[in-house]
Amino acid sequence: TIVNFCNCYKTLYKLTRFTVYISESANHATDQLATIRRELGGNERILAVFGNLKPERTDDETWGASGFETTTGVKFVAKGRGAQIRGLNKFGDRPDTIVLDDVEDKESVGTDVQREKALSWMVSDVGEALPRGREGYIYAIGTILHPNALLPTLAKDRNYTAIQLGAVDPEGEALWDDKAGLSLAQIESKKEDFASKGKLYEYGLEILSKVRDEDKLKFRPEYIRYQTMQRKDFVAVAIHVDPAISAKSGADFFSIAVVGVTEKGHKHVLDWFGKVGLPFA
Repeated sequence: TIVNFCNCYKTLYKLTRFTVYISESANHATDQLATIRRELGGNERILAVFGNLKPERTDDETWGASGFETTTGVKFVAKGRGAQIRGLNKFGDRPDTIVLDDVEDKESVGTDVQREKALSWMVSDVGEALPRGREGYIYAIGTILHPNALLPTLAKDRNYTAIQLGAVDPEGEALWDDKAGLSLAQIESKKEDFASKGKLYEYGLEILSKVRDEDKLKFRPEYIRYQTMQRKDFVAVAIHVDPAISAKSGADFFSIAVVGVTEKGHKHVLDWFGKVGLPFA
């Protein structure tokens, strides 16, 4: 909502010549573009102050779903993640504003290969699409889905200004204690719901906008003790294998572990090996 307001503002005051709106899919990007187009072409207050920004004769090129141009010469284009952005121009103008809106989903951040693919696209394609010799801006918004996803990675870049908006402000007060239904009591209730399903890590991402690795750990460091033991100390020993054997990119994690249990029920990991993309030979 805030980004769409800013896009309208920059358009009305001609603070942008060419804006590209990018989302996880082209369909989502066109939906957001429709919101902006509807405001510019049908908001009575805007029409009263700025006049008619919609071309008299409309077609897919001048006022379409995937892109439009106002009567003042401001252009908008909608694209999906992975689309070719570098070299994009309209009548000689490169985009001076690029908006990234939820360009990743849980599937695309699920593997190192997918995350690296998104980052490479961002750095080499999107980042190089801005104009040479004049100002250009990239805005990225969304929910943190992984500690190494695109948003937290950009937040560490000195060229970006990062603002995190969780449900609780730095003073511990509920930031959205209104119609959003996120009072402190409701936030705590959500935490209990997530925790009961074993999803406390996702609670930190979704509600607090924070990466809290300790919430993802099933075996916390304080639960682990290191001790030298012999085979005779165990009443039983088992081997567990997760045979994700594949040399393909994006393969699952292969894992094999040897575990023993003592008479008192203490579990001891005797040996472990794991690797992503382990081949057959």
